[in-house]
Amino acid sequence: MDKVIFTKYSNQRRKEYKIATSIIDRGGTRYVDKWALCREGSSHVQKMTVFKDELRSLYSESDFLVAECSVIDDNTIEMEYISGETLESIINECILNKQLDDMLAHIKEFSSKIYSNSNLKAFVDNENFRNLFGDVNLSSQLQAFDISNVDMIFSNFIYNDQSLYIIDYEWVFDFQIPIEFIMFRSLFHNALFQSLNKSVKDNVYELLGISKNDITAFKEMEYSFQKYIKGDNYSFAEIYEEIGQELKVLNKEGIVSDFIKYSLYIGEEKIINSSTGQADVNISVSICGCCDNIILYLNNKNGIYKIRRAIGIAGEKQENLTIVNNNYELEIIDDYYFIDDNPMIVYDNKGYDSVNIEYSVIEPDNKLLPNLVEALKREKDKMDKLLLHENELDFYSKIGVNNLYKIGVKLKGVSKK
Repeated sequence: MDKVIFTKYSNQRRKEYKIATSIIDRGGTRYVDKWALCREGSSHVQKMTVFKDELRSLYSESDFLVAECSVIDDNTIEMEYISGETLESIINECILNKQLDDMLAHIKEFSSKIYSNSNLKAFVDNENFRNLFGDVNLSSQLQAFDISNVDMIFSNFIYNDQSLYIIDYEWVFDFQIPIEFIMFRSLFHNALFQSLNKSVKDNVYELLGISKNDITAFKEMEYSFQKYIKGDNYSFAEIYEEIGQELKVLNKEGIVSDFIKYSLYIGEEKIINSSTGQADVNISVSICGCCDNIILYLNNKNGIYKIRRAIGIAGEKQENLTIVNNNYELEIIDDYYFIDDNPMIVYDNKGYDSVNIEYSVIEPDNKLLPNLVEALKREKDKMDKLLLHENELDFYSKIGVNNLYKIGVKLKGVSKK
């Protein structure tokens, strides 16, 4: 019987690219299953089996091994599970220990395996490339393979018994894309590398033959690529959030302010991690197969947040989500007051297929908010006591004062005439 060890949902994408990835114990042996979350994505998953052999031929000179994959059904593929240490963790450890020479040595070794490959040739602009990335101003000395594996980020490479495996090759295209851009992505998506001093980063880019002008163009290409995957609702701030870089946004008054950063978890699994420059946030996401609680982080700042809609959907049934935990200090109708810097609400997941949550940021990051909350709490207590007193008076008036004396109740200041 199959035992699911871990599942990751990549569902913040266009329908044809939404997939799930699970580590499965199948008869005592581990495998990695990938399947499409929407029927439109079946061909996207299946194409990995098509490119597997071509990548093996392409990288044979580079000593890269390509993890095996095979078809399970029209919607699912099974991949070889490779244990070991990722190239990303090795490079990150060097950065954390301030061993920058060792970091550089690992990047040099990795890049030399690619740049020394005889299959590499001069990049020639082509229609497929322009359809994907648009018209970008590239230098004339770039190189490319005829088959382009765009997602050669460090986390997709694992060392196992001195062999370096490519464990994921979801984004492969059968046309030329500059290898310098692909190498740039490997560095750009590494948060610890991006935290380094600019001069250190510039030296590494130069080592890989990436000029300053190319970096500008490659960022434009990366935006186009992410938009291709995620659609028109994609915000480039998502990447900067992942790599630890801050972006700012101009509000209507022309004042620079922080992006609103929000995330959604199902249990410990992060489903959404995004940012927006808008005060209104709309989250609509499929969570099929998930059973843990739904955890919403509204921002990384304290503030007042208005929950306009929180709906769970199962088949044709829709119902309001039930809050089971939170860290807000005060609730007034649908306004929630948080004094913690990670405002969080936990909803009960009753086997929903999807959820839709809409909220607005009324007042983020206000130092006076704790004082306001205390004042509102005091006012609310007064109103509650007044309401209780009014209800008591209403009750007494209904049963009548004479009746109170009959049942032995005496009110102060009330005499029987």
